[in-house]
Amino acid sequence: MGAQLTTWRPTPVELGANAFGGSLFVGVGVLPFVVSLEAPLWMLALRGLTAVVGIWWIARLWSVRVEFGGEQLRVIGYFWSRRIARERIRSVSVDTDFPYIRCETARGSVLTTILTPLSVSGIDLSSSATRQRRREVLERLRSWSELPDDDDQEWPPLSGEDLRVREEFVEEIAELSRALTRESASVTTHGDVEFPVASIESTRPGAAGMWVVCGHTINIQIGDPGLYWDLPWTSESKAHTMLMLRAVIAGSGTVTAGPYRLALSLRLSDGTTLESSRTTALRALVIPAPGWRSWGQKTAIAPYR
Repeated sequence: MGAQLTTWRPTPVELGANAFGGSLFVGVGVLPFVVSLEAPLWMLALRGLTAVVGIWWIARLWSVRVEFGGEQLRVIGYFWSRRIARERIRSVSVDTDFPYIRCETARGSVLTTILTPLSVSGIDLSSSATRQRRREVLERLRSWSELPDDDDQEWPPLSGEDLRVREEFVEEIAELSRALTRESASVTTHGDVEFPVASIESTRPGAAGMWVVCGHTINIQIGDPGLYWDLPWTSESKAHTMLMLRAVIAGSGTVTAGPYRLALSLRLSDGTTLESSRTTALRALVIPAPGWRSWGQKTAIAPYR
């Protein structure tokens, strides 16, 4: 017998609102062809693309859902779908306004997937029973993933030996950073916060800053707005962090900017490439950009020296 699945589908009101949005796109795209064909070719092409987006939006409504069980999470959104193995999930947020998960790909990049079928975006017109079931499904997702909620403070505080080894690692990061950058960066450590933090910020325009938070995991942010990696606390991850630090300081990476999207490709000295991407605005949820990493604007990050 297969694993029992938990499934959530948007409410009729939510589906109706999305059907209206899709219909609006279709109308805006088709109307110029009905009224006149004398518009410039580029404008007709843009209108046609708008109509295609609307048709795609409407056609997917019947299948939109979030389902999980066994070893897999499946998110079928309004524009695209994703299957995620439970073992690759690194963090979960079950806030009903903006639920999401972060997962690690086979190539080591960290992706954020917004659970749009479960999101209410601050406006929930459903009944109290539906609101309660939405919360229950999100709590069940958190339990199934076996990870604490990103928005909760369920991790116990670090102390004793656990805290000491992380403080030592932060100092190692700072020492290597100072040796590699000399006076071309501001390198600081912070031990007076919840978790030890190393901050490396270049004084050269175009170079990317790097922040490493050593808690129960190693959380790495590169650039501002940041691209994130969340690595387990292991000796392999510590070595990986040092390779990432060297790559950032050497300027061995490329930032790709798309419509309300950002990605970073970081080339390490061992020959591997790490990637991370994120959306920069909620508008990315309704503005599809297929293949944006290929045609987006690419900028090489500058070396520190």
